[in-house]
Amino acid sequence: MFGNFFGGGNNGGQSGGGIAHGAAGPVAVPLTPAAGTQQPTAQGNGNPAANNSDTGQPAAAGKESSPLDKLQAFWQNTVDADGKPVAQAADPTAQTIYNFDPTKVSASAKTLDFTAGIDPALATKALQGDAAALMDLVNGAIQNSFAAMTLQTGKLINDGVSINNTRVKEVLPKHIRAVQVDQATATNPVLSHPAMQPLFATLKSYAASKNPNASPTEITQQVEGLLSGMAEAMQAASPAAQAAAKTAAAGESDWTKFIEGN
Repeated sequence: MFGNFFGGGNNGGQSGGGIAHGAAGPVAVPLTPAAGTQQPTAQGNGNPAANNSDTGQPAAAGKESSPLDKLQAFWQNTVDADGKPVAQAADPTAQTIYNFDPTKVSASAKTLDFTAGIDPALATKALQGDAAALMDLVNGAIQNSFAAMTLQTGKLINDGVSINNTRVKEVLPKHIRAVQVDQATATNPVLSHPAMQPLFATLKSYAASKNPNASPTEITQQVEGLLSGMAEAMQAASPAAQAAAKTAAAGESDWTKFIEGN
């Protein structure tokens, strides 16, 4: 606009180019540096933020803030003191209690003596052809094996139940907290709508897994903040909002109205 009043200009004193105004609109006019004047070089590998000669805009003091900037940590993995990702603890109740290695089981079975309970006199009679003694011998061996198997199986069951009870006690508070997080309601009724509830529940579960010490209320507030920030950023970046911002900015610097007394 100032070009209409004062003619051509150097667009804020930049030496890389000027703007001449004519009937057909603004036309770029290259300017030649004066003798002995060093031509400025573009920095930042052609990044417009580093070299603003094309737009005539001053370099930005910093990246424009966004409502989502403070929410980036929500998606970042939890790391330890060395900066390495912290692996999520496995559910103890999902682990097997006993690991049966066939090789080790076979080796252990070979150390058992199933003849220890056999009566030597009965064995002698059986070897001499006494059929009744042979039947008693076989029956006694099977009975001893059945008794040993029953005792060993009972011990495995009792030990397994005890181990599993310990695991349940360990994970029970986590499962109770998961239920509390799932049942926590949002302060914004929009997030309770059936269309938003699955997303809201998924984000709460994710946040709870990353913050095991946070309360259900804190988890809900964190997720609400994330979704509110997303909505705010999307609203601010919508074409209508961008057009309104440009209109407001143009109205603040419309010197024509000032000169015309409007």
